[in-house]
This record gives sequence, structure tokens and C-alpha cells, in this order.
Amino acid sequence: VLNMLTDEIRGATGADVVLFQVGGVRLEELSKGVVTMEDILSIHPFNSNMGLTTMTATEISDMILSPSSWNTRNTFYPSGLSYTVSVDSEGCLQSVSPTFGEKKELYVVAVDDYTYSNESGFPYHRRPLIEGGVSVVESLRNVFQNRVVTPDNTSRVVVEQ
Repeated sequence: VLNMLTDEIRGATGADVVLFQVGGVRLEELSKGVVTMEDILSIHPFNSNMGLTTMTATEISDMILSPSSWNTRNTFYPSGLSYTVSVDSEGCLQSVSPTFGEKKELYVVAVDDYTYSNESGFPYHRRPLIEGGVSVVESLRNVFQNRVVTPDNTSRVVVEQ
């Protein structure tokens, strides 16, 4: 479900990369059948928006490596890149190796409003937001509206010891 959501956000915003913080997700899988608004709000029960900003590859890596953002699942659900993180025997982050669809000096990145906020503690230079953000709940509605969905379960985050 989350790969489809981040791909929808990337398509709707025209962003190069989407980083959707795992803390905003409450349900990662759905049962087969019709998806209701209740199901959508079970996935993401917040009134969040995805804003557009710009970041370098190093800034994206630094944000993924942020100790305040890491947990045992991963940090972000991405689209437009995949990444491998190396952890030590205690699960502490050591490094990240992102793979981008296209190499650029500056990427247009869609991030949720919590991640963008100063309260989040994510260590990156907050450039001004660019017009073109979208609602997370509306993006989820677009994923499921009037179509049969085939999940993309491709792993975009790999954790290695």
C-alpha cells in the first residue's frame, strides 16, 4: 500500500523523490476487497499534506541517517529512490547508500508537513516550500478509487548488518 501511496504522491506533485515518514502510517496492509474511507483513515488518520522542497543527495542521506528518525522498520517510505542502510549488531545506523532514479545536484522532494517542520528534529536545511503539494488522504483515495489495485511489494529499503 505504501509503495502505491508514495508513487501516487510523486506522480501528482511531479517530485523527483518522495520521503513519507513511517510515523504517519498506522496500517501497512489491507485485506482483499473494496477499500473504504474507514480503511484509508486506518492507514493514515491525520490531516497531513505533502509539501515540495529541494534537497541535495547528501541532505537526503543525512535525513535518513538522523538518529531521531530511525527505528527497526525503516525511516521513510520512498519513491524515486531506494536505499540500503547498514546497522551495527545493536541496530544503530552506520551508513546509508541511496540509489536515485536519476542523478541531480538538487532534487525536488515531497515530504510530509511533520517532517518539514522544525519540531520533527530532522537535520536538513529547510528551503522554502514550492507550490504543488497534495493531501495524503486524497492521494490514498486516488490510489484506490474505481480501480482494481495490484500491490507493489518491491522492497525499496534494505537493512544490512
